[in-house]
Amino acid sequence: MEVIAIASAAVSAIGQYKAGQAAQAQYRSQAAWNEIQAENDAIQYEQQGVNALRRTLRTVSAINARAAAGNINPWSGSTGNLQDQVLHEGYTDFNISKSNALTRRLTGQFQSNIYNAAGKSAYQQGVFGALSTVGKAGAQYMQIGSAPSTSSTPNPHSSGGQGPIFGFN
Repeated sequence: MEVIAIASAAVSAIGQYKAGQAAQAQYRSQAAWNEIQAENDAIQYEQQGVNALRRTLRTVSAINARAAAGNINPWSGSTGNLQDQVLHEGYTDFNISKSNALTRRLTGQFQSNIYNAAGKSAYQQGVFGALSTVGKAGAQYMQIGSAPSTSSTPNPHSSGGQGPIFGFN
C-alpha cells in the first residue's frame, strides 16, 4: 500500500512540474506572438507616416504646378505660405505616425514582459507544487511508520507466553 502511495505522489509531483513547464511555454509563445503583432502594428503606423509625406509632396507639387501655370512665383506670397502650411501638416502627421509606432513597440514589449513574468511564475508554481507533494508524501509515510515484523520462524526458547513447556525453560 505504501508503494502505491509513494508512486502516486511521484506521478502527481511530475505532473505538477510538467504543468508548470507547459504553462511557461504557453506564456512565452504569447509573448513572442505579442511582439510580432506589436511590430506589425508599428510598421503600419510607419507606413501611415510615409503615406502622409507622399500626400504632402503631391499637394506641394500641385501647388507649384498651378502657380507656374498662372505665371506666379510658387515660392513667394500666398503660394509659398500655402506650401509651408502643407509641409508643416505633412511633417506633423509623419511625426505622429512615427510616435505611434514607437509607442506600439514599447507597449508590445511591456506586455511581452508581463507574459514572460507570468510564465516564470507558472513554472515556479509547478516546481513548488511538486516539492510540496513530495514533502507531504514523505510526511505521511513517516506518520504511517513501518509495519510490524511478521516473522514466522518459531523461537525455540519461547512457549508463546504460556510458561515453561513440559518443565523445560
